[in-house]
Amino acid sequence: MPDGVTCELATSVIDCIEVLKVYDQCIKEDVIVEEEPVPATCPNPLPAGATVQCSFVFDIDPATGLPETRCEVINIGPPDARGFADVTVRQRLVFDLTIRDALGNVLCTARVGPKFFFNTVLLYAPNGTFGQCRIVNSLCRCDIIPDPDNPALNVLLCTKKLCKEIQIKALVKLCVPTFGFCVPAVCEARPQPEFPCPPTNLFPPQKPLVAAPLQKEE
Repeated sequence: MPDGVTCELATSVIDCIEVLKVYDQCIKEDVIVEEEPVPATCPNPLPAGATVQCSFVFDIDPATGLPETRCEVINIGPPDARGFADVTVRQRLVFDLTIRDALGNVLCTARVGPKFFFNTVLLYAPNGTFGQCRIVNSLCRCDIIPDPDNPALNVLLCTKKLCKEIQIKALVKLCVPTFGFCVPAVCEARPQPEFPCPPTNLFPPQKPLVAAPLQKEE
């Protein structure tokens, strides 16, 4: 239990809570190797010592409100007698290429995509469930190689790796033992010695409890 948090009840009771239950899940690694053309704004062949940087774009797509590079469960097939079904996942890839000369000067840049590829995995997905997919890690690397069809020119050989989590879920009501609601502690803050709050002179000083006797003049 977090520090400063107490429970409403001293003994547990059975509560009905509504939660997303994960029925099945898996982690899948994909390695996609593709040949990409050198961007049209770059010289071709590329100068000796040139390097290329590749990075996935995870900016939000204004049309959908989702990341440009993403994975999505697009279909769940009919479950078999045991409740298992083929789950089809679509990967949408958008990536940026930056090519530099041997001194590090940018020769050209290009945004590539979206590109799509698909997977099918077998998961426990009975009727009433739905699928979710998210990319948990990614890598993009490109090498400059001679064009196999025209060795006088260059192409890019790009390796894209994705690690994604695929889940089958449903909104369910579960009976769970609970100790009632969490009761948070009063908020505390770090003392500020250079800024006392409240200040010590917030109110005027009070009258002394015993007044000093007046002295008579002789």
